[in-house]
Amino acid sequence: MKNLLISLALVILAPIAAFAEEGGVLTLEIEGAAYEFPLNAEQSDWGGTQAYGSVNIYSRPTDEATWALFKQLTLGFTLQQTAADAPEISLNRMVGDEMEKLFGSVETGAEVTLDEVITDGDFLTISGSFKGDLGTSRNYGGDIDLSEPVPISGTFVVTLLSINAE
Repeated sequence: MKNLLISLALVILAPIAAFAEEGGVLTLEIEGAAYEFPLNAEQSDWGGTQAYGSVNIYSRPTDEATWALFKQLTLGFTLQQTAADAPEISLNRMVGDEMEKLFGSVETGAEVTLDEVITDGDFLTISGSFKGDLGTSRNYGGDIDLSEPVPISGTFVVTLLSINAE
């Protein structure tokens, strides 16, 4: 009977344990094309609670064609229940041999819309979409020049580990 209960517990808990693993992908749509950016789990996290927390999603392309065009895409925002507030977006892209650092924030019209928010212990699984105009900045988004805005949009589905996880 004891072995039966242990086996039953493993069958029930295995899908839950498999669910709680860092990973995911962001899809960027820019200038009429779409690109995939896998989550870089080591640089991504969340903190606080689902009621009020912060989310930092960092991604880098892994295929050579996308890497030749872009170096990283990040999303950051405050999580309030099932809504995102104060979004920040950054994108490093190659323009010829130079890397251009683009930034967007609530001030530039950046938006993050959440579709689903699930917490499982120290893990947060979150999906949604983002959009906005990005511009260049010499001070990492402190001041954003939108004289030549770069409109972007995209989606994301990621599972993040809490910064407070032991």
